[in-house]
Amino acid sequence: MAIKIGIVNQKGGVGKTTTAICLTDALTRIGYKTLLVDFAPQANCSSTFGVKGKEPTVYDAIMKRANIVDVVVKGNDMGDIVPSGEDLKMALCELVNVKAGENRLRTALAPIEDQYDMIVIDSDPTPGIMLDNVLAAVDGVIIPMKAENYSIEGISSLVKDINEAKAELNPDLRIYGALLTMLDEKGTSTHTKISESFDNLSQYNLYPFKTRIRLSKAIPSTQTWVSIDQPKNYSEHRILEAKGSIYKYDNNSGAVDYSNFVRELMEVITSE
Repeated sequence: MAIKIGIVNQKGGVGKTTTAICLTDALTRIGYKTLLVDFAPQANCSSTFGVKGKEPTVYDAIMKRANIVDVVVKGNDMGDIVPSGEDLKMALCELVNVKAGENRLRTALAPIEDQYDMIVIDSDPTPGIMLDNVLAAVDGVIIPMKAENYSIEGISSLVKDINEAKAELNPDLRIYGALLTMLDEKGTSTHTKISESFDNLSQYNLYPFKTRIRLSKAIPSTQTWVSIDQPKNYSEHRILEAKGSIYKYDNNSGAVDYSNFVRELMEVITSE
């Protein structure tokens, strides 16, 4: 039975999608059979995985009851993916009008849980029934937090929503911890202060992962590979060859940090 991990935050631009992609990639590379579920209508995970947009999407699985086996796209070295698309925006309104709408994602994934070791779910930052679907479906969540002023503000609201989901939808739901992302490795005074504040998340009963994800040019660069038809220089050749994976893009801090994070995460998961 797969361990299911949700990547959640009610703020955008905090590294949620990047964490979902790099975590899936890292887990696959150390031998776990891993599935990424793109549960965000922006479909950035799907784009990075090279999905062209003509395939069935997670919307078909949760709203049209399509067999999830027919929605999974295989063949990527980073792992398999259940793609998303613009149609997922319709689910926001439709789910509130169906019985047990908050359980649709969990129900859709059930037939393939025993086919994977790990299932990673990227989520939309909008609170409500879409987030409830993720919280109902997973064993635990990771909360990425960008290294910037006010990044911790609002975290109490998210923790409250997670605890409510634990009480009402998923009694076994865990918060694995908070992950600090986009940390300036030059150690500016602002980022140093943020890092220190991050370590005090115990007031929210959150475990602050010791691994920090540093700013890395490799991460946004590799995710642009689908827009390169004919590489114009050596850098674009490298990006195209990597096909979205930071582990195929020379040596970079992103690959090092997410590898370290996976090891720490697995220790947390197996601690109970």
